[in-house]
Amino acid sequence: MKKALKIYLYAWAGLIAVFALFVLFPTHNDLASKPDNIEKIVKLDLPDIAEAKTSDNLDRGASHWKCYEHSIPFEEEISEERIKEMESRCQKDSAHWSKNEAEGYYVYDLAVNGTVRTLKTKDIEVANKMDKSESGFGLLLNGDEILRYVSASNVRDVKTDGLINWDGGWNNLSDEGSNHKVTLVSRLPKATLQEIAAIVENYDNLLPSEIAYTVDKTNGSLFRDNGEENVSWNHVWKSNMEPQLQFGCGPNNMNWHNNNVQLMTGGSNCRYTLTAPAGYVIYEYSFTYANNGHDNAQEIVMDNGAIYTTSTTAKTISAKKQKLSSLVFDLKGPNGKGVVLTDFVVKVKLDVVERPQVSTEGNEYWYYITSASTQSYCAGKVMYYDDDTKKLRFGDKAFSGNYIWSFWEKDGKLAIKNYRGEYFGKAGNGTGGSTSFGVVSEPNYIYNINEAFDFFVIKDDAVELHAQNDNKVIVRWGAAAGGASLWKFDEVDVSNAAASLASTVVQQGKVSTGIGNVDQPIIRSTIHVGGLEGKVTFQGVKGAFSGTDKADVTNVKAYFATNSRELFVDAAQKMTWREENGEQFGETVTLAEDGTFTITGSKEMVPGNYYLWITYDIAETAREGNLVDASITSYMVDGAEVAENNGNPKHSVTIFLSEGAVLMPMDKGSLHYRIPAITVTKDGKRLVVLTDDRKQSQADLPNHCYVVAQYSEDNGKTWSDPVTVAGTPEKGGNYGHGDASIVTNRDNGDIIGIMTSAGTYGHGFFAGTAAEPPRWKTITSHDGGLTWEAPVDHTDDLYGANCDNEKTKTWKSGFSGSGAALQKRDGTLVSNFVNRQADNSQHFYFFMSKDGGESWYVSGTSGTASADEPKSLERNNGDLAISVRASGYNYHNVTSDDGETWHYPSQTRFNTGISGNACDGEYMVWCSTLEGNPWNIALQTLPNSGSRENVSIALSTDEGETFGAPKTICPRGSCYSATVVLPDGTLGVYYEENGVSDAFVMRFVRFSLDWASNGKYKFTEENPFKPIKSTNPTDIEPSTLNPQPSTEYYDLQGRQVENPTKGIYIVNGRKVVIK
Repeated sequence: MKKALKIYLYAWAGLIAVFALFVLFPTHNDLASKPDNIEKIVKLDLPDIAEAKTSDNLDRGASHWKCYEHSIPFEEEISEERIKEMESRCQKDSAHWSKNEAEGYYVYDLAVNGTVRTLKTKDIEVANKMDKSESGFGLLLNGDEILRYVSASNVRDVKTDGLINWDGGWNNLSDEGSNHKVTLVSRLPKATLQEIAAIVENYDNLLPSEIAYTVDKTNGSLFRDNGEENVSWNHVWKSNMEPQLQFGCGPNNMNWHNNNVQLMTGGSNCRYTLTAPAGYVIYEYSFTYANNGHDNAQEIVMDNGAIYTTSTTAKTISAKKQKLSSLVFDLKGPNGKGVVLTDFVVKVKLDVVERPQVSTEGNEYWYYITSASTQSYCAGKVMYYDDDTKKLRFGDKAFSGNYIWSFWEKDGKLAIKNYRGEYFGKAGNGTGGSTSFGVVSEPNYIYNINEAFDFFVIKDDAVELHAQNDNKVIVRWGAAAGGASLWKFDEVDVSNAAASLASTVVQQGKVSTGIGNVDQPIIRSTIHVGGLEGKVTFQGVKGAFSGTDKADVTNVKAYFATNSRELFVDAAQKMTWREENGEQFGETVTLAEDGTFTITGSKEMVPGNYYLWITYDIAETAREGNLVDASITSYMVDGAEVAENNGNPKHSVTIFLSEGAVLMPMDKGSLHYRIPAITVTKDGKRLVVLTDDRKQSQADLPNHCYVVAQYSEDNGKTWSDPVTVAGTPEKGGNYGHGDASIVTNRDNGDIIGIMTSAGTYGHGFFAGTAAEPPRWKTITSHDGGLTWEAPVDHTDDLYGANCDNEKTKTWKSGFSGSGAALQKRDGTLVSNFVNRQADNSQHFYFFMSKDGGESWYVSGTSGTASADEPKSLERNNGDLAISVRASGYNYHNVTSDDGETWHYPSQTRFNTGISGNACDGEYMVWCSTLEGNPWNIALQTLPNSGSRENVSIALSTDEGETFGAPKTICPRGSCYSATVVLPDGTLGVYYEENGVSDAFVMRFVRFSLDWASNGKYKFTEENPFKPIKSTNPTDIEPSTLNPQPSTEYYDLQGRQVENPTKGIYIVNGRKVVIK
């Protein structure tokens, strides 16, 4: 709140008097800002100033006036004559002069139960809190004297939701001064004054400031997860006392042992949480632990990294000077072995938001910088420096040197340093996400901490630091009540700073690999070394193989990754454009006869996270479809073997004919790649892909996305350096381009990419208008994807206000389905389009080109309403069938006349195949009897799940009308997918995979029809694959009499053959007959 007037009455009889004055001269800013000008302002002859202290409200953007407050001690006493003159002015000119008659009170006019009362306090801390409060608060009163300030959330029965600061108004401003009359108002039309400022008249209505609890049967009860009380197994203890303290876990792993709580692991690990009542923090706790009649050592791993081993001997864990909303620890060990907690005492106090103390050499204070926002994505998260992205981010609390901060002052500004000695840097240029922060090695004294909305803001020389949801980074953004620019400071006890092995988390690495691939990251253990200083020595890891045949694995290695993304080791130097992130630990080993492995070495670890990978080299003789996997059983640390109780995570690794990571998070500096599109060149030598490069944001268009192109000449095992082909001033315009689809013209070999663009006006699909629709563009490569022409805009020929087509000129927006476009057997190119019509409904249409993509037209009528990302295929009779994204089964329709008429009603669905999450996938012909193949096989790929995971393939033998049971390609999180049929009859799938990172790996796998059909359909020498021919066919199947020794030969299943004999083989993408 802004007070009406504040004057400190100096002691008239003191040797050094102190004078404090609000100067409210909006036209005299220069005078008011400097205490040396006090004589000019008050027009009195005053003694020399000793050392003035000044504060102001300039950091409060909501203020309509500037306020400077000066506390001025003088070198000598003020004369009696000057005192009489000031008292005279208080009587004659009370609009500008006043003094407190009651010996040093701060005086306020405040709203109390719907009326205005004059209240006062001598407590400068209370006065400062009231001055700086931006919302309602509570006061403890003795008559008109204020004894105590509390936040509104600590006042019983007072509604605080939506409270907002008072505003001030004034009149009669003049050069001589300001007749400042404060009028208190609410910005909420229906709010009462009582809701805005709750005045507490007695101690009975105030919550207790401190409470002590004992966690036992006398002082609380255990509850099962269904609400039953004190049954055999329970999941939470709740105190009898209000406000209620809780201690528990997720599963029912707790029961009573006499009067005390007994804990179990329920398996091998259980997390227990002690939770303070709302509005309170835990500042002290202590409990004694001991095994209940057994000798099995369990581990209690505290959230500050400390590890305690249980035994039958009672030991105590305690801490003081804490400020915790919750305390978390893990109990690790075998189930059925109870640990009993006795003398369990917890002390809590009101969560008073306090400014952090400034550190000095030899007297350091350490804090978590904790979000005070009410936004669920960041509430309670803490600020930290992320070594991977080199940015300040926010996340769950960790007792680690890059999470804990101190504050250092110089010339009234702060530098903010973490325990590792790194300082907050400066914000980037621009706004929003572009203002993210890094760290620097030298102090950066540019920061201020100011109170706002009952908490604090941290400002650099411009704007408040803000927790941005997108990418979870710290940026600059203005503060608001409940917003993500509000912070509090939780002091950290650093007395237990010594390094120790705190925790390990084992995750599945890849779930796919290829025959002959090396250094394949199978599983990863994230090893957290707790503490803040010192080190541990990591000396080895033990594990075991699981899978179909251990002969599929030739070597086992261990690597420590330098960042958290998927391990990438490029021993053959085939993809030098991608940064390698692995450092081998120990020697390469082979699997023992029983499938186990042991890798030893030595690595010193200071506190922090380490990413240990177990990799396999896959044999050249491995069989398509076989599974391989690994588990970790133990580690060697500081001479002791530490068991890994959760070393075999979900999933295993499928061996495909070939596999490769086309793009990974942080390739070329971009965190996010999305939207796969893939084709193969006419000669079959090269796979070509287009992908969205979304830089540091996951956002769709109209965000500034780029389109990048790549190619592979080894069946997708390795990929070329990504090249930007759209989204720059030279390539279509410096604005968003994305959602590409792609098709190879079988007649001339051109590759055509189709994409949507936000245009110079930056409209996405739902913001487009007929006058300013998103743009529809194509790009072309004439050399098999090596180079690309600039994008060509066809929008005005197809839809929008500038189009001549009366049917389509009212369309507001649209896009083509990403992935594969289509070429009909007659050479017509087909793009599958979704529009947004004048009434905002969405419909499917065909765009077609008869001249190889030079020009395009809209064909036919709507194939379905409620359309979303669509695909199409051509049947043997020339019909076009469509599959349109929907939740559950996709929409489906068929046309015999390029969309003029349709066989089924709008929104007809498939009723077989894949039913799951609404997602983009493929719909394509694999092989056709029209070309002489034994079967008509079509396919669809989609997530076979209600969520975006388990991308699978389903096959159809009736040209895409019905489908069989799906088969999994990627069992973990996975989304969009695109496919291409290769000249050898294998299928390539390019898809988005959620791996160990927070962003997608763009993955490629290649497999046979034999694998996809579970052995039902298989191309052989007698029944070889025959692709769709061009309308101007050329002979691409030369024969040779003798095999050439320097040539690589592959059989019709895509497997390399060392010594080919008589038969049909694939050489450089062509079929070769050896006679």
